[in-house]
Amino acid sequence: MDARALLVEHELLAAVLALPGTAALLEPISVETGHVGLLFRDGRHEATLAPGGYALWKGVARAAVVPVDQRELMVDVPGQEIMTADKVTLRLNAVVIYKVVDALRAVTTVEDHRVALYREAQLALRTVVGARTLEALLGEKEAVGRELDAALRERLSAIGLEVVSLGIRDVILPGEMKELMNKVIEAQKAAEAALITRREATAAMRSQANTARILEQNPTLMRLREIEALGRCSTTSTSTRGNRPSPSAVPMHTRVDAPAADHPYLVAGAARPCRSLRVAGAVRRIRRGGRPRTSHGQRRRRGVPRPV
Repeated sequence: MDARALLVEHELLAAVLALPGTAALLEPISVETGHVGLLFRDGRHEATLAPGGYALWKGVARAAVVPVDQRELMVDVPGQEIMTADKVTLRLNAVVIYKVVDALRAVTTVEDHRVALYREAQLALRTVVGARTLEALLGEKEAVGRELDAALRERLSAIGLEVVSLGIRDVILPGEMKELMNKVIEAQKAAEAALITRREATAAMRSQANTARILEQNPTLMRLREIEALGRCSTTSTSTRGNRPSPSAVPMHTRVDAPAADHPYLVAGAARPCRSLRVAGAVRRIRRGGRPRTSHGQRRRRGVPRPV
């Protein structure tokens, strides 16, 4: 081992450090996984140490080992109050994921690279968001994120950092602005609903016009549709009033030659049905040889005394 060298190199360094008395001569150094150690001798960079165990001679020079994390790290940029191009003040929460690609530059260029990253992210947010209106910001979040990433990547490369990803996590609007946005969205949805209703009404009218044109050109089809409509009306009337058929369900032009007992509302040989149930009953009684019933008012008009 060379005592003039600051860094102790030995195959059995762990065994050497375990020997009694070595603590007064050697200072053990450990570099964790995912980190590198920057070894400085009298303020000058001498070596970059990979993860593992090392030892330094004591009293040789003023030595320092600065550990640098090279894993992916995250920095939150919360609560940034920014005014948009249309004079709307809002709050943004952004997140930046980065890693150190040049440990020496990250340590020697700035005092604290995390603080420098936070400051650069603030400036980039104010530059990009301040140049857009609120509507453009809300509608183009991905484009805003890409522009922020490009602006921040260029600035951070100078201090040995690389941006893995950057995005706007939250956009917080003032209370009155939320109410206005809700009203705007409600009005837009109402207009869309009215437009859809008008489209459906137009489509229905167009379908009816096509149907009317077809029926006008085909009288037979028109007649079939009339028969189907009469059948549906007859079925509906029968289901509503029971098994007794309704006089309105019988076509007026039908001539019935069957006996009146087959249909209580039709008279044999009549050209149209009797419109009154009372008249139909009287007709049945006359055909059976009886006399029609008369009401008390009819008897009074005829001068017939009321039977006891």
